[in-house]
Amino acid sequence: MIGFLYWDPSRYMFNFTLPLLNRPILWYGFLFALGFFLGYLILRRLLATYLLLFPEFTKEDILDPKRISQTILENKQAHFLKGKFIHKVEGDLPSVWSGFFNELMNTDKIPLLSPSRRNSLTKYLEELSSHTRNLLVKRIYLERLFGSAVCTIFHKARLLAEKISFACILGAVIGARIGDVLFYQSFEHLMRDPLLIFKVWEGGLASHGGAIGMIIALYITSKRKEFKVVKLTLLRILDLVVIPTALAGSVIRMGNFMNQEILGTLSSLPWAVVFGHPADGSSPAPRHPVQLYESICYFLLFLGLGLFWRRFFLLKRPGRLFGLFLVLLFTIRFLLEFLKTEQSEYLTSMSYLTMGQYLSIPFILLGVFFFFRKSK
Repeated sequence: MIGFLYWDPSRYMFNFTLPLLNRPILWYGFLFALGFFLGYLILRRLLATYLLLFPEFTKEDILDPKRISQTILENKQAHFLKGKFIHKVEGDLPSVWSGFFNELMNTDKIPLLSPSRRNSLTKYLEELSSHTRNLLVKRIYLERLFGSAVCTIFHKARLLAEKISFACILGAVIGARIGDVLFYQSFEHLMRDPLLIFKVWEGGLASHGGAIGMIIALYITSKRKEFKVVKLTLLRILDLVVIPTALAGSVIRMGNFMNQEILGTLSSLPWAVVFGHPADGSSPAPRHPVQLYESICYFLLFLGLGLFWRRFFLLKRPGRLFGLFLVLLFTIRFLLEFLKTEQSEYLTSMSYLTMGQYLSIPFILLGVFFFFRKSK
């Protein structure tokens, strides 16, 4: 055992169980949740950047019409807005005010932002057309002037990020659980206990099934009105989501390492790890820490995609970043599967590839299609 790392931490974070569920808090569960939380924070920032392309006000951006009128009447900075729009406001107030603001933004009545404020936006403004840039700086001025009476770009980004994140979590968990039961567990077990599919704590989660579940959930979400207004189609959402997804995957693989699951093949390398109590019940032996390999690769993928987005956030070919993500991530998965033990009960030791490799091939081909696909 000399030269090998012995790894046998407790799977439990604390010594008490959760109320109602009567289940302990596992390191895997904590890291799973942490991965999605970090992904949400990154997605919110990416959406805020994307929404800079759509500075126009919509009806939904007007939160308190009466307060807008009051601000114009009482705030000295808004004195220049007094006029017929204040005294003859009738009909659908949110529509009236959104139309008024958009008309106002196309005039020279709104003061420009201070140089320091404009400098903080320089890296994004350079990518915008001069017309969009002017509208954006004027919108930001109006947002600061009317405060919580209007929905700011960053507040809108938070609301959209919450809805997308909820869809991702729901789709990923359901899809990953169904995928694990269908691809890795014996169908006979499912027939004997149909409720097995809901017992997440007694089984695993298959990332391929999770990917399919996320795409389906995001497709449904993309049909909502608030996404159509800012042209967030399914492909544009996927282009945004893949960046935090790579980070979440990296953190989740750390959870697999803590849980002593998804074991690597036997190895004599000095950094091989001996798991004291492997989740599959196998005997302790030096193995490739393939969970750490995968975690590091996914983190590097996250950095690469983030840099690509930061440099070319005005992607004119929706779906290209999503395609690149599929090709790179599932190629990594395909190659690292050679260092993993087979987890599926359907394949024998005589199979040329693992179940994970068979499932990765369609995703790689799909990624090639979206990367080279010509947008309309």
